[in-house]
Amino acid sequence: MYSARDVETKLVERQAIPMRPTFRILRTLSAKLLALICAMLITLGCATVRGPRVPRVFKIDKTKDTEVLDEVKNYRDGKCLNDKTRDCPPGRKERDTIVYDLKMIIDRNYEDYAHAFERLQNTAIFLGETSGASLTAVATLVGATQTKDILTTASTLAQSTSVSAQKNYYQKQTSYAILNVMDSDRANKWSKIYDNLATLDVDKYPLSAALSDLVDYRRAGTAFQALTSIQQAAGAVKETAGAAVEKTNDKLKAK
Repeated sequence: MYSARDVETKLVERQAIPMRPTFRILRTLSAKLLALICAMLITLGCATVRGPRVPRVFKIDKTKDTEVLDEVKNYRDGKCLNDKTRDCPPGRKERDTIVYDLKMIIDRNYEDYAHAFERLQNTAIFLGETSGASLTAVATLVGATQTKDILTTASTLAQSTSVSAQKNYYQKQTSYAILNVMDSDRANKWSKIYDNLATLDVDKYPLSAALSDLVDYRRAGTAFQALTSIQQAAGAVKETAGAAVEKTNDKLKAK
């Protein structure tokens, strides 16, 4: 058995032994790794992973806004989408190309918004950034009133979702429910657009109508629109329940 003095002596001797280089390196690496993890937690907060990294080919940059607006302008002027020097009658293929290009921008902006909404449900305001390229392109496009309207609509669709959210209003589970409603509403809106693109020619489903539907598709990807859908659904359920109660009361009175 060791006495208390022996134990104390052993501890002093162990502390006096120099640390081996290997252990010193490991301890240094462990400290750096811990610091890195702490920094990541502070930066990312409660971020969650919704899917794999988006391939570079599908990433949207600010020049894409201008490209889509150029496509709309060329379509309006009867030129080829990617070559304004050549005549190309506005057709179904060109219409579909513009719609799908705009959808890609809307979807990528929605993904960015959904990620931010899921991570920062207490953020006061989610700002939709308007790229300078888009504003410059719209400002330089002149023509009839209806032409300006269609180009303005296209420019709006090419911009990020803009929506305000009150601070400290949403709890985590509520944000999940709202995201699910947004995903569902967007899927319903797009299914109608896709059906029109697949079955209707440009004379029955012109580009202006498609852009109008894309505005609704974009609006469906906002938290406030999701709350409106939830309220409407709750109102419909309440109305149905009220009708059922009235029907039951009528049966009871008839007895």
